[in-house]
Order: sequence, then structure tokens, then C-alpha cells
Amino acid sequence: MNRYLLLATTAAASVVAFGAANAQVNIYGGGSSLGYNEQIRTIDALAPTTNIYVNSTSGAAGEVFYNADGSGNGQKAFLTQDATVHSQRTGSVHFGASDAYLSAAQVACWANGSSTSDCATALYTTGSALTVGGGQATGGPIIQIPAFGTPVAIAHTILYSKAVTLDDNDLCGIFSGKITNFSQTENVPGSTHPAALNGAVTVVVRSDGSGTSFLMTQHLAKVCTSANTASGVTFVATKQFNTVFPSGTLPSNFVSASGSGAVAAKLITVTNAIAYLTPDYTSAAPSSVPNSSGTINAWTPNTSSPYLNLKTAKIYNTHQAKAYAPNAGGTTLALKSPNLSSGDTQAQVPSSLVDALNPTKWIPIVADPLQGYPIVGYTTLEFAQCYANSAIANEIKAWIGQLYGAGNKTNLTKEGFVAAPAGYGASIVKAFTKNTFGFNLDIQNAAICNTTGAAGTFAGIAN
Repeated sequence: MNRYLLLATTAAASVVAFGAANAQVNIYGGGSSLGYNEQIRTIDALAPTTNIYVNSTSGAAGEVFYNADGSGNGQKAFLTQDATVHSQRTGSVHFGASDAYLSAAQVACWANGSSTSDCATALYTTGSALTVGGGQATGGPIIQIPAFGTPVAIAHTILYSKAVTLDDNDLCGIFSGKITNFSQTENVPGSTHPAALNGAVTVVVRSDGSGTSFLMTQHLAKVCTSANTASGVTFVATKQFNTVFPSGTLPSNFVSASGSGAVAAKLITVTNAIAYLTPDYTSAAPSSVPNSSGTINAWTPNTSSPYLNLKTAKIYNTHQAKAYAPNAGGTTLALKSPNLSSGDTQAQVPSSLVDALNPTKWIPIVADPLQGYPIVGYTTLEFAQCYANSAIANEIKAWIGQLYGAGNKTNLTKEGFVAAPAGYGASIVKAFTKNTFGFNLDIQNAAICNTTGAAGTFAGIAN
């Protein structure tokens, strides 16, 4: 589903909106459907006069076009600087949004460029490899920040009167095809979920390049073994869920759909079905669930939405021996409890200049938390450091500042998400909009960017 987020920065609002007090310009990008509603809220708060459109092609100056067509497309469009990926136009892409953080290979392709298959593979596409020189030749270093934290909800239509609790063995079995009837699930310690729960399992997964799939498989890769997983299936963190199966073929009890909305719509039509899903399409976040047509109602509870009753399972954290729902409390606790011994990382400013200059070091990884709801992660935003038009740079800086502002925490909770740790969010604003730490990472940094394109500088991503 192609959906656009637009911010109209009218002349009357220009002194507030995105700091663009002079020229008004359009900003193009997109990607993550998980983060779409929240970015509407964030950007809307920057201007007293705002218009939100769906599938608009007005092209009026001063609008932000956000196409929510999946994390894979968000990365591909930005890294290849090809707006046609989003079906927006031809030309530059000013931001990307993804629930899957950029890999080291993707960052290297941006920095160095290549016409080889290596960069095409890194971008999860064919035929659109970066040209020699990469995006960095124009836009300067790439910036990647964790926009906010999210759980991946396990939504279901299981016909059972009590709360459903599943553990990692259940998840590995169900999502690998080993478990085909809910009677095969475990009697999780301390839960009301009996092993006698019966019903054939229908599994709904994402068919597109999905960051939600990435976060789900990132957790499964940590906890699934040959003992609890179907033969021939090995989980790795991936945006393409079907690729974990031999020849990419889903088991017969699996169905797929593109986008969170389509997964939710399919789920509610099938009894005893289960899916991984963003919280804003479930009863976990009743203030933001969209209606059945997929039109976003981001401002007030949508009391007519069929997704209000879409239940979510509690997931048992084996490390803590406690089950959690995909709510703000369980998610916040998990993001504060990375399992450092298994490769998870803390939310903190990189300790060295070398690490600070590495975009992959700014995204905390929490794949197997020691406490809290087990399936969590961060949705990300990607920007270039240099833009040919300073108005774009100013608007993006304001976007970042609003995203981590104290007032945005309530909006995030309404959507079922959680803010990045307060101290870390403040540090991101300082590093990428103010250069407080002296890393020269801030957008439009004078020492890095030069709109004239003089030798040794970067001309910047164009309008």
C-alpha cells in the first residue's frame, strides 16, 4: 500500500515549521510502515498548519513525502538515490526509514560505490547497484539514528478464553513450520496457557522487504536451535522472511501479505491464525489502530476498527522466567537490558571518534534481552550529512529535534512504541544537529559540506 505523509509548511507557519523561514522545499523519502503513523505525529507537531494526505500528487512546495512501502524499499531508495523506488518521482531521496539497521556492507556501498553485484546484494535488490563513487560522493557521510523503540507483537485469532502465553520454543516451532497445531505448544511455566490448546495453525508473514521481519528473525536467530526448529530451517536476521526456508518456499500452512495493514487484514479473516505485527495494528495500542481500509487515523482512537480486538500473546522471557505483553513497560525494560554476552549493545554515544564516524555504532542492538518483552528493536532514520539546499537541512534538523523532544514521548506511547532513552536521545540531537561533541557529524557541517561542490567537499543531495 502506497501511503504518503505530507507536511504543508505554509507561509503563515514557516517561522515554526521545520525552521524553514525562507525558501520552502519538498522532501522525499520513505520506507518503514511501522514508523509511518508516528512520523506523521512528529512532523505535524512542527507546524501549526498541517495537511495530511493519502496518495497525494499535489507537489506543492514545502511538503514531506513519506511513502510507507517497507523498510527494504526505504533503504534501497535512499542508498541508490532513486526516488522511483517509492513511485514518487525521478531524482533525489532525502531520507530513508527502516526497522532494519544498515549493515556494514551497505554503509561501505554508500561510501565507496560499486557497479558490482556486491553492492546490489547488500541493497537486497538487483540492477540498482550504486554507481562508482557512491552516495557519499555527493551527500557526504551517511547518518543513521534510532528513531524510537518498538516491540514486535505476536498477534493471533486463537479461539481461547484465557490469555495466551508462548515461549521461544513455541515461536521457533510455529514460525519454522515445525509446530502445525497449537496443541504442540508448551505449557509455559507460571502461565494460564495449557498445552491442551488445540487448533491447526495458520501463520501469516510479511512478503515484502520488511524491517518487522528483520526484528522478528533477529530474535529467532538468537533463540532457535535444531531441536526447536523445523529441519532445514536456519533463522538469520533478514528483511525477507521466506528466505529462511529451503528454496525460499513457505510451508503449506503459511500465507503472506505485503505491509502491516495487509497482514492485519488477512489475520482477522482466519481463525487460529498467528502473525508478527507492529503494535499499532493491535489491541496493544488502541489509540492508533487504523480502520479496515488502511486509512490512518493517527489522532484519536478509532473505535470502529476491527483491529481493536486483535489480541496479542504474552511472550515468556527465559532469562527472567517471566512473561510480558508487548506494551510500553515490557519494551522499555527490554531495551534497557541488552544481553551483552550474545552480541547485544547499549544505547550510548560511541566512545571513540572512529566508532562515532561509523553509522552502525549508533543503533543499539537488543536481540535477546535479559529482561522484559523479548522481541524488540529500534526503527531507524537515515539521512545524508550534506544537502545542496540548506532549507532541507534545516527541516531535517528540526525533525530530529522534535523526534527526541520530551513532548513526543506521549505520542509514541499512544502508538505502542517507546522513546529512545532520554539521555541517548539528547545526545543524538547534540551530535547530529549541533556538533556538541566535536565529531563533525552534524548535518550541513561547514567543515564537511560545501554547496558549491569545491574540490574535497560534498555538493550535497539535491532538491
